[in-house]
Amino acid sequence: MTSIVSKMVVGWRRAKDRRRQRTLPTTIWLHLVAALEESGRGNEDRPNEYQVILPAADRDLLPEKIATLEQEMSARLEQEAQDRGRRIAGPVKVSITFGSVDKVEVKTATGTAAIPAEVDKDTTIVFHLRQQKQGLTILPVRSLIVLDGPDKGATFTLWGDKVLVGRRETNHVVLHDDKVSRVHLAITWADGQDYVEDLDSLNGTWLNGYRFQGKKPLQAGDRIVLGSTTLEYRG
Repeated sequence: MTSIVSKMVVGWRRAKDRRRQRTLPTTIWLHLVAALEESGRGNEDRPNEYQVILPAADRDLLPEKIATLEQEMSARLEQEAQDRGRRIAGPVKVSITFGSVDKVEVKTATGTAAIPAEVDKDTTIVFHLRQQKQGLTILPVRSLIVLDGPDKGATFTLWGDKVLVGRRETNHVVLHDDKVSRVHLAITWADGQDYVEDLDSLNGTWLNGYRFQGKKPLQAGDRIVLGSTTLEYRG
């Protein structure tokens, strides 16, 4: 009996590690995008250095060539900042380290030197994704593609459980459309899917050709029209 239980425990741990290994790059990416947004407001320059600190137990779950992953994340985050209209202080550099932490952390700094082990709290933030009682909430990667309007061609990653869309610079998704309200709509994650909600905008919001009120569930491929802007939701 003891042998059977031991095998079950070993199998459970291996399955857990495999799941963690599959989701870890996405988890890192969500933390990076969140740190990019939370490290500044409006026209403030965002930091250009991002140090991802992972629990030591994750060391064996990442690819051997971590440097390649760091380069990919750096280029991707720089492009994400450009797509969101965020100014950054210089070329983006992402570094991945391991330490005595129990969850993913991100330290940010501005400059050209490497982020030291001990950093000035006035120039660095430590970002944690929202936690629930049962542990870290990992949301799937979702995005909005601008099909038409002044921001045509832009892609916005939806990294949190509530995303505000509008003209105001403090929104998560900023649209440069005069017909869009300052805070036009919200996209909220609940019960395993996203919902779109018009926030009493002046010109209203249309979902797949119909103007709506209240919250409406979103499916991949749905089109949201606000002002002269058309967004496609990709879940």
